[in-house]
Amino acid sequence: MSGPWPVLTRFPLSARCLCTAFFLVAGLGFIFAELEIFDRHHRSGEWLISMGDIMQDYHGDPKRSLLEQKITDGGSMAIYVASNPAGRDLLLDWVKRGAPAEGYNDAAKILNQQGCSGCHRAGGQASFAPFDSYEHVKGTFTQHGGGISFSHLVMSSHVHMLAIPFIFAFTGLMVVFSSLAERAKAVLVALPFAAIVLDVGSWWATKYVCPYFAFTIVLGGAAYAFLFLIQFLVVMNDLWLEPRPPFNAEETKRG
Repeated sequence: MSGPWPVLTRFPLSARCLCTAFFLVAGLGFIFAELEIFDRHHRSGEWLISMGDIMQDYHGDPKRSLLEQKITDGGSMAIYVASNPAGRDLLLDWVKRGAPAEGYNDAAKILNQQGCSGCHRAGGQASFAPFDSYEHVKGTFTQHGGGISFSHLVMSSHVHMLAIPFIFAFTGLMVVFSSLAERAKAVLVALPFAAIVLDVGSWWATKYVCPYFAFTIVLGGAAYAFLFLIQFLVVMNDLWLEPRPPFNAEETKRG
């Protein structure tokens, strides 16, 4: 590269430390993100997340009630009924029978014992699904498990589409200053953004178009994690392994 454009091999020690620290901390962030994804989606009993797990979380399972999806193993509310498996089974059986009115008092007693009514009430954190009447409880419990909600999908999408591009903007800038060929750099800085769009877009497609778009969720997520690794290796090579031609004697003294 000609002209005054900065290159990684000429970065001073402080700049090299900054770039390296950013990559290492961002890399740890990616690892924790993968662990969070595993914890949130894994429920099939296998070592890895299955396609069925992802399809269920995003598209839902019309064969299972919302209650069953929430309080069985891996569900977001399972922890709140884990101490009372008999009560949990009674609730599931009641819903499978269509949530008849004659079983409501027993169900309401279990809900109160487990503290569910503390959030599922007017003014509570789950006021959108109050447990203050038979009609409300039946209407909530007998819904089909519909996967991720629209509001949650919007929230997750805007967080990912705003936060992750900032990471790749900084790592991509370092790739721009690397010794790779210009076309290779162009591809390596652009692809992560395409992978983010593929990943988030696949959430919506899995939810509203076809559950088999779960495969492209995996593809998109794996792609930008892999591209981050490639960027890391390229930048670290130039920062620490490639020879550093100094501009002048003064730069040689500064190291």
